[in-house]
Amino acid sequence: MLKPMTTNEILDKVLTIHKGSWVKLIKSKDLGQGIIKYTQMTIRLGVIYSHIKRVGKEPSTGGGKLPWGEWFIDNLVISHKGVLYLRVANAFTKNTKSWYLKDGKEISKAMVVELVGEEKSSESAVYNIKFQNIISLG
Repeated sequence: MLKPMTTNEILDKVLTIHKGSWVKLIKSKDLGQGIIKYTQMTIRLGVIYSHIKRVGKEPSTGGGKLPWGEWFIDNLVISHKGVLYLRVANAFTKNTKSWYLKDGKEISKAMVVELVGEEKSSESAVYNIKFQNIISLG
């Protein structure tokens, strides 16, 4: 099992990355039944999210006033009920890859679907990742 970064490590990293930069991120997600999903992706940090536009899509929500929580660091980190979230823009590249561990051993996606069902995901251009789920940044 990969160890998450600490809050201070994430904040230090976020504050040193040039706003608008594309960076690699590895995050985890507990799917239940001892299964952890790890995803490595390219994300963008510190952009004005309301200005992001995907081909054929309307501009994403974000920037300025938030529907929940408050800015801890403008356009980078949100605080909500004592939990910190990193605000990211997804690169939507084919470089995103995921793998799954059950009780520390790698298993296939087919096994995950069999054990916990199909995972729901969205193709949102902008979303938030809990600090506690960030394994690597930069």
